[in-house]
Amino acid sequence: MTDIQAVSLFHMYGVISLIAFVLYIPRLLYYVSGFKKPEHLINRVQNRFAVLIPARDESAGIGLLLDSLARQSYDRKKFDTFVIVDSEDDPTCTIAEKYEGTYVQIVKNQTCKGMALDGSLKELLSGSHGSYDAYIIIDGDNIASDNFIEEMNNALASDAQIVLGKREVKNYLLGGKKLRSLATNCSALTYTFLDKMGNAFRAKAGVPCTMCGTGVMVRRDVIEEIGGWPYRSFTEDLEMTINAILNGWSSCFYEYAVVYTEEALSHKALDRRRERWLIGYMQIAFKYRNTIAKQTYASLRDRSLSFVQKIRGIRVRNFDFLYGFGPLFLFFGNTAVCFVLYMIASAVDYFKCGFINFTALKYGMIIMLILYGVLVFYTFIALIIDPKALKITFGEKLAVLLYNPFFIAEYAYFYVAAFFTLLRNPHYGEGAAWRQIERIETVMKEAE
Repeated sequence: MTDIQAVSLFHMYGVISLIAFVLYIPRLLYYVSGFKKPEHLINRVQNRFAVLIPARDESAGIGLLLDSLARQSYDRKKFDTFVIVDSEDDPTCTIAEKYEGTYVQIVKNQTCKGMALDGSLKELLSGSHGSYDAYIIIDGDNIASDNFIEEMNNALASDAQIVLGKREVKNYLLGGKKLRSLATNCSALTYTFLDKMGNAFRAKAGVPCTMCGTGVMVRRDVIEEIGGWPYRSFTEDLEMTINAILNGWSSCFYEYAVVYTEEALSHKALDRRRERWLIGYMQIAFKYRNTIAKQTYASLRDRSLSFVQKIRGIRVRNFDFLYGFGPLFLFFGNTAVCFVLYMIASAVDYFKCGFINFTALKYGMIIMLILYGVLVFYTFIALIIDPKALKITFGEKLAVLLYNPFFIAEYAYFYVAAFFTLLRNPHYGEGAAWRQIERIETVMKEAE
């Protein structure tokens, strides 16, 4: 590679990166919304809730969740708790039976969270425990804030059919540095990326929020419409998001309803979870993308409409799902391709001609530094947009700022790995048994 070719490639990289940035500008509005304090709703009507807890083999940590539900500021007679297991022999049953208003549901042969929820909801829809206005889903390893259900009731005043609470990290709530690591702290930022830098804007713009499987409330009319919980993928919460788009269900992010979710301590455990997320994401994207695209542009195929009506009929709110990641893929793909070309050229020049091509190496390093700088800035925005999300020292936040770009960059590997996994087996993971992970309560007991 000559110096002119190296400079030309860098110019091409700059042009494509600029295009990616221009396309990404609308997404910057999401970040602005995250800085604004949302309206605190007050609901004068006390609704009745069913709190569903998928809790197979969760005896190590479910006591903390049930304790938190027992402390709720909301009228205890206005909500029932359902702990879902797959066997009467699960030690979780004995723990759950000690709490007022808490019932154990046995859903046998469950291989995923979706099956547990489906079995539970079908039973409740039959009226076995009366009628509920909404259903709240909380993972068995979570802790609910003392006013969580009260705030979820307030959120119903928004008329949203699906409400997402705010996720914070349980590790910070329970103890000191022994319950967190650098990887834990980086992973904790995921909730800021999804909620404050994403769902906060979506809720205001009427765009379907990106669901999360815990701390979410679904109104009765939605559950009756789908007849339970028909989702079975690795990312059943994302599949619920897709159904919200297709069925026109309204959703909102309500940050006053807080649940504390657990983060793994080891990088390896977090990698396994991210791998499952990416496989699930791609499965859902492959399954539904064409359907959403057809819905988005259905007006263009309607011959009864005028040209203006066809354009106005395009469902712009679906663009978030269809094209939200497009500018990012363009930027990261452009960076990766150009970097690889520079490195290949350097290797060829060295082994074929016997000299080190410093120009190619220089530009290769420059574009990687640009990528690193962009990810540092992205991390910085997350740290200041929700400064209390990571309850760690200033030194630890500085470490997160510098290391998180590498943590994010690992998603590129998981994305490629997921693509080839599904290329070999499009039904990968279907029917696979749950994989239990070590709970931080176990770590706490071992440390005592």
